[in-house]
Amino acid sequence: MLTPYSRMIQYLPQKGTIVDLGCGHGLLSLAVALERPECQVLGVDHDPKRLALASEASKGVGGVRYEEGSMSDVAIKEPVDAITIIDALHYFAPEEQERMIARCRDALKPGGTLLIREVDRSTGVRSIFNRAYERVAKLIKFTRSVEESAHYRQPEEWGQLLKRLGFEANWFRCSHPLFADVLFVARRSAL
Repeated sequence: MLTPYSRMIQYLPQKGTIVDLGCGHGLLSLAVALERPECQVLGVDHDPKRLALASEASKGVGGVRYEEGSMSDVAIKEPVDAITIIDALHYFAPEEQERMIARCRDALKPGGTLLIREVDRSTGVRSIFNRAYERVAKLIKFTRSVEESAHYRQPEEWGQLLKRLGFEANWFRCSHPLFADVLFVARRSAL
């Protein structure tokens, strides 16, 4: 209800390989597999309990599998068509965020898509509410992060980072009206 998966999926390819980094309970991975049957989806998360729930929910659905691992160190062996990182980059230090985006760029085929959804820290009350929600989710262990603090950026900062790392990116609001989430649709340069 809080994350418009169908809207996000519109920006993913109709067929090919998609990696969902930090997939959590696998909701986006499963939605992609159901809406894009010609895609192969790999969901990666560090939390085995969440992956067990994702696997259970995906029983009988073709084209989706899950793997335990750190999204910052996952080895993507062959170039893929798209990578998603939804509501997870803020759990990493700014230098690690940049390193992870660069690794995603290197793992994407030319023209491939990187979808990132993050909290817009510049939107006043919604942003404050969003960040408070994230803190509570971490405190009650709904979200399991190794990083002690969250590192948010403004959309313009994300856009500049993506451009510097070789992406053409657009962004727009993409969340429940209570929240300040922004979806970045970044395409790797075709060169």
